[in-house]
Amino acid sequence: MKKKSLRRHFSIAFLLAIPGNFVIAAVLLFSFLSLAQKYPLATERWTVFATGLFGGFVIVGTTKMPTMRVFIHELRHAVVVLLTGNRLKNFHVDTHSGHVTFQMASDRVHFAPFITLAPYCFPLFSLPTLLLCVTLEEFYPLLLTLLLGLVLATDLETAFEELHPHQTDLKQVMGGFFASALYIAGAHLAWIGTCLVWVVGGRSAYLYSGYVMLELVKSIAQRYAPYLAFS
Repeated sequence: MKKKSLRRHFSIAFLLAIPGNFVIAAVLLFSFLSLAQKYPLATERWTVFATGLFGGFVIVGTTKMPTMRVFIHELRHAVVVLLTGNRLKNFHVDTHSGHVTFQMASDRVHFAPFITLAPYCFPLFSLPTLLLCVTLEEFYPLLLTLLLGLVLATDLETAFEELHPHQTDLKQVMGGFFASALYIAGAHLAWIGTCLVWVVGGRSAYLYSGYVMLELVKSIAQRYAPYLAFS
């Protein structure tokens, strides 16, 4: 990926996103476990999801299409460029390499690490699919569950297939490979949790997860309020 002025940018947003991802993942895990205890797990639904997930890993993992993988890599860069309000200038893919060029607005430099790391954690296929699941869950629950498992596996396999310490992208953000690895791990845990919560409880499960998050914030505020008042 060709890019300008992305090396070692200081980004408060990126620093906050690293622990933020793990907090969100923890909340979603707690929500998932709580919902699983309250409501019996639908065996048929989980079987369908697991089938899609396993099938996706098998299909994508055994398919050798280097040009398609390069295309997916660069497309993730490009999509996040557009989502962060920057201007995409060029998109090019060859059999074994590719690049995107873009113009970054001066007030959006803090998005640079997210653009750089997009190929390793942005849910290119499962994000629109999950939105579809939330919208149409009453009509095609099993079909959508199967599809979500399939595309989640596709996102995970294509992201981790390129994840190794020699990737230059991972060294171009503040904190280098260590910070990149933490961000990517947290982002994947949070996104997997987001998908699992829908499988266990549908769109209403997100309301419960929001309640759990608010209770967590309230508990922390009550715990540390005396110290803040004293200071």
